[in-house]
Amino acid sequence: MRHLAPRALALIAAVTFLGACSGSSDDEVRVPSLRGMAVQDASTTLTAKGLAVQVSQPSVQSGEDQSCTVSDQSPAADSRVEAGTTVDLTVTCATLSQGKEPEEAESTPAPAPEQVGAASVEAAFASSYGWPEDSHWSAIESFSDRDYPRITVVTTLYDKVENAEEATGICNAVASVLSEDWTGVYVTAGEGGPFLAECARP
Repeated sequence: MRHLAPRALALIAAVTFLGACSGSSDDEVRVPSLRGMAVQDASTTLTAKGLAVQVSQPSVQSGEDQSCTVSDQSPAADSRVEAGTTVDLTVTCATLSQGKEPEEAESTPAPAPEQVGAASVEAAFASSYGWPEDSHWSAIESFSDRDYPRITVVTTLYDKVENAEEATGICNAVASVLSEDWTGVYVTAGEGGPFLAECARP
């Protein structure tokens, strides 16, 4: 058998290495923002995205009702992880003692919309329009509350003129599911990219 030249061996090794490192990112999932959400809603959102849930919450004495919301999460919002990854939720609970009316019990003020994040808008849009399963909305990558009180929709679109019709359609659709906490929508070309469209809440 002929021996391969050192240069040929090096080339084969490089090709093998590149092939091993070129795994598909199709199984990656973007972790949604869950802070301020009710635990059940947060769990439903994660399950819908193919992620597992682990909840850590303080103990509550028997005989008391509790209202629990997510105060922290790991991995952080907008992280990209493999499908099936477990998201750890840290939970804060407000207790309502037996015999008290809810309005008389001590409670934690409701979180502001910016603390709730974009997850509520994302969930509403998914429920109303079938995203991300519906390929009609395949250009939508994620939702962000960085421009609150406007929700920002991050897309794979890139040209304000060429993609004007599609960007406007996305803008109007998302605006139709906004609650009164939001004033409108921005549609951007990628994360932190230029605005392609903007519209107000109807």
